Amino acid sequence: MERLLQYLDELDDLAGAMALIAERMRDAARTAAVVLLSIAFQVSGIMLALSKPPLALAAVALLTAAVLHRAALRQPPYRALQATP
Repeated sequence: MERLLQYLDELDDLAGAMALIAERMRDAARTAAVVLLSIAFQVSGIMLALSKPPLALAAVALLTAAVLHRAALRQPPYRALQATP
């Protein structure tokens, strides 16, 4: 019975190690996707600015307005109650 429990413990450790490896691979894939999408957006923005400058200016104005609107409406982060001096 003790050998069976040790065997099951080893299998549990193996599954945990595989899960950690899978998590690292998932994080690396997510980072690579973010980098590739960022590069793609930058290149497409440059191509748009070179081919149609007024459209690029309108796109930048809309994106800036959206970012400022989101920043203005964002809830402040929760802060624990602190004693005031």
